[in-house]
Amino acid sequence: MQKHANVVASKERHEMGALFSANEILYSTHGRIAVGGIDDQKGRLVWDLQDVGAGDWFLALSAGSEDTHDYLSMAFELGAQGCIVNRRSRYSFAPKDRTLISVADTKVALLELMRYWRHAVQPITVGVVGSTGRKATIKLLHHLLQDSFKCHIAFESDGLCCARDVLLMPEGTEVLLFEAGAVERGDVARIGAALTPNVG
Repeated sequence: MQKHANVVASKERHEMGALFSANEILYSTHGRIAVGGIDDQKGRLVWDLQDVGAGDWFLALSAGSEDTHDYLSMAFELGAQGCIVNRRSRYSFAPKDRTLISVADTKVALLELMRYWRHAVQPITVGVVGSTGRKATIKLLHHLLQDSFKCHIAFESDGLCCARDVLLMPEGTEVLLFEAGAVERGDVARIGAALTPNVG
């Protein structure tokens, strides 16, 4: 019975997308431990406080007047095992029994974690760019490929490129179809560098 439960849990993790250990985050982002310690527990990467659950890693982001570095205590209250933060001299919440991983820039760290997951899964990767018609093109490609390959689509969302959908890509994906648009100058190049498409 226990073996069956472990298989089911393993399958659920396998299908849910990216899970990161502290060491994987440190390795892929060139981060360092600012506070606390680390273990081998893996968790999802989330950056919206409403999505934080037990065992997640909360990525704090600064955008305009909003800075979620101000809500680290809330992320821990919601069950985060640790937070990934910009390198600073002080943090709003940094008790020694909680883990903070500091990086040079959390937006760059997000791209680096996307890159890590893309290379861990190793799908054929197809990037779609353009002023209009990106989503329609991806849907058409998916329609043509889905009978022969296990495909995953990554659309842009919440102003952070296609990161959310890329990190939802399950292991075993054979083709990743991703949308690359630009909010700021250089965005397409940064997304392309992170996901290294085989076809663009």
